[in-house]
Amino acid sequence: MDSRRTWGIAVMIAMLIVVAAMATSALRRDRQSLPVDAVARWNGEIGRLDAALVAGDRAGAHRAWSEAWSAALASRRWDAFIRMGDASLRLGDLDGHPATARARARQAYLLAMFRARAAGSIEGVLRAAEGFAGLGDRDVVNGALHLAIQLAADAPEVRADVEIVAADIVARMPGERALGRPRSATPPR
Repeated sequence: MDSRRTWGIAVMIAMLIVVAAMATSALRRDRQSLPVDAVARWNGEIGRLDAALVAGDRAGAHRAWSEAWSAALASRRWDAFIRMGDASLRLGDLDGHPATARARARQAYLLAMFRARAAGSIEGVLRAAEGFAGLGDRDVVNGALHLAIQLAADAPEVRADVEIVAADIVARMPGERALGRPRSATPPR
């Protein structure tokens, strides 16, 4: 009886090990495929949003915006939020609610900037800065540009390029002369 019991326990343990190995393997596959699936979903949703905006379909655009936002969150990508910010502004133009659109765009650009920073993406931080520049948010633009310069601190040639792009972004903003310094309304005497 003891040998049967020992043998039964050994078989159950072996089965548990096999099941655990199979479950672990399935989880690894799911984790690896999640970003690709999430990105594919987001691409589809942003495509539907773009189509609704082009067609002038307000209700469809709002539904598509919500779906695209959820998909952008799942994608965990900074570029998804740049596109969501831009799409938010276009939706505001369509539905006549620019204040809501600007608030949504600001939230999207902030998420893009934070995700880009976490990913170490200078491009993402600069793209977020451009989004904030479009909103006229000088303080956040300056913060994003300083962040991009910090990300490039270890590579002098990259830092020089970042500084050129940063200067271009600042130059396109009305009332700005340099990072953090407003342009005078009247020329100096």
